Amino acid sequence: MSIFNKKCLISSLTIIFLSQLCQAQTGEDLVSTGSNSWIFHTPDDGRTTLYISPKINGEWNWGTMSVESNGTLHTLGLETRNLITLRYLQILPFDDNSSSLYLYKPNNAYHRLYNDNTNFGIYNSLTNTSPLVIDLQDRIGIGTASPTERLAVNGNIRAKEIKVEAANWPDYVFKRDYELKPLAELNAYIKEHGHLPDMPEAAEAEKEGVSLGEMNKLLLKKVEELTLYIIDLQKQIDTLKKN
Repeated sequence: MSIFNKKCLISSLTIIFLSQLCQAQTGEDLVSTGSNSWIFHTPDDGRTTLYISPKINGEWNWGTMSVESNGTLHTLGLETRNLITLRYLQILPFDDNSSSLYLYKPNNAYHRLYNDNTNFGIYNSLTNTSPLVIDLQDRIGIGTASPTERLAVNGNIRAKEIKVEAANWPDYVFKRDYELKPLAELNAYIKEHGHLPDMPEAAEAEKEGVSLGEMNKLLLKKVEELTLYIIDLQKQIDTLKKN
């Protein structure tokens, strides 16, 4: 790599060091002056790696940081805890068409943010699972890598309140023109089908699940119909008592 190409690469990567690096040049290396020196060095053995190293106790600390010719940046032994502020961070895909950001824990376990041809998600190295994914249709999966709804959760949900949008609330049962099934007809239906009218079969509910909003409407409808049956029976009882 020529010194011209090296300088171009350095200037595009390390603007914050440029004022110091321009003060000294040794051969094809760029070296900052002062007690806290830095060197930008490319070996002369055919490698295209750019090494970025500080000087500690008069010795260059090789391996601290390097940049490969394909743009890969390697950092080792970083101990800084200062805040780094970026306008944006761009992570390009690897050969497998996926890109990742690793967040390590002290025990060397990690969470990995990844983006591939199927999902964006979070991978947990301890459980070897992806607890959260977002697919190409913006469907979110928690505990499942293949969501089929806008939000799919494989597990329990605990909340203080859940509000479900509702329409066609069944107060129409109490209108005068509502036709209530005679009890004999209702009894025959139950004997034939094994469940109340309008209600799903057990096998269907177990396979497809139930809609909270729709099920609440159906249950309220049955309670209101039951109330009408009770009122009608009470009228018959009162009539019998009078006679």
